[in-house]
Amino acid sequence: LVEDSIGEWSIRALLEGEHGQKYAADTAEKWRGDQLFSLQNDADLNTFWFSSWGGEKAAEEFVRAYQKVIEDRQRLRFDRVAQAKDLALIGTARNGRAWLLQVRGPVVLVVQSATANRATEFAEEAWKDLESEAEPTVVRFESARRPVNFR
Repeated sequence: LVEDSIGEWSIRALLEGEHGQKYAADTAEKWRGDQLFSLQNDADLNTFWFSSWGGEKAAEEFVRAYQKVIEDRQRLRFDRVAQAKDLALIGTARNGRAWLLQVRGPVVLVVQSATANRATEFAEEAWKDLESEAEPTVVRFESARRPVNFR
């Protein structure tokens, strides 16, 4: 249904209400990119939000900040996912909808789904589907090998 990017400024605004301007700005400036997907599965609406951060520490810092935002706004509490080898938190709202926050290296995945079980299932599928390629460390330009000719 939706494919979009949240962006640094929106993340900053999202965090400001719970954390203040300076903290929100300091956290959001470590953002490196994101992609949000919202999909309809039968009658359920599922949201997947991948975001990339300046490192694993920055990703974990964002998750902790966003966790507080969701807890305060949705009136739920997160627990650690016991079997996860990385930082993974799950919370269920009164209406049964679940939020999963998970960090793998510098990447954060946020899943919102109908139930906690579905959220963890969807997260595993989403991580498998995530395609990321390492950027080359050296950018080669053909023109760099030739003599300069600006005529």
